[in-house]
Amino acid sequence: MEAIIEAEQDAERSEGRGFIAAIVLVAALSTLSFDVPGVESSSGAPISFLNGGVGKEEADALRAQAPGYPIEMVFVRKVDDREEFLADVHLVVTDGAGQVVFDRAAQGPIFLARFPDGNYTITADFRGATQTRRVAVGGGRHEKIALAWS
Repeated sequence: MEAIIEAEQDAERSEGRGFIAAIVLVAALSTLSFDVPGVESSSGAPISFLNGGVGKEEADALRAQAPGYPIEMVFVRKVDDREEFLADVHLVVTDGAGQVVFDRAAQGPIFLARFPDGNYTITADFRGATQTRRVAVGGGRHEKIALAWS
């Protein structure tokens, strides 16, 4: 009987450690950038971003962080009647004055960004097919931009 009680107590401790480990993992993921350095400064403007989403756990972690970022982009390719996530989409973001504030390939299908308040043009290129979107950052807005290629 004593062994059964000990086993139950071990299971409870293990579950508690698992829960604590999950909390620590989420907290750590909230400070990480995935595959791309998390903070970058271009043309003097501070820009922070998270990029990744390769794999379910990483995608779920980024989705959980998305509301804290004014811009959320998702890259997909339409194949027959379904969509597949894309990586290696080249992003160029220019500010309202036409200055490039971000220029690099996204390493994953989910891209979260914080830019200073203002108007931006996002140009996304995947294998020579380019799409352009305009977005206004400010006022606590969260813009979700889905970019799909055929």
